[in-house]
Amino acid sequence: MTVVPRETAPGRLYTVSAVAWALALFGVARLSEAQARWSTSPWRVVGSAAARRWITLRRWVAAAVDRRLLYRLPRPPAGCCPRQAAKRIAIAASAHAPPTLASVPLPARAFFGAVHVA
Repeated sequence: MTVVPRETAPGRLYTVSAVAWALALFGVARLSEAQARWSTSPWRVVGSAAARRWITLRRWVAAAVDRRLLYRLPRPPAGCCPRQAAKRIAIAASAHAPPTLASVPLPARAFFGAVHVA
């Protein structure tokens, strides 16, 4: 048996909180994939292919849509583009944040709300 924090996603390098944060930055704050990565990832050195894109972000969106990640949240409608799907997932995660965080920006609420749906 391995004991890990509640927000640790099985088989993932990032916690569900970090995933929800990145999805909110990409979908709600409309940051580019590179900007979302810069705000989420502790690694500052990336390959040339990752300078503008963050394939992991797209994988997280696909995993959430397919119910392999953040599966307790409502599934975005079929046909959503990745940014729209990320926005819907982040908004749903933010709804689970404690009421005391109602005045903080949505990405922060998504971060804290994801812990409750992990």
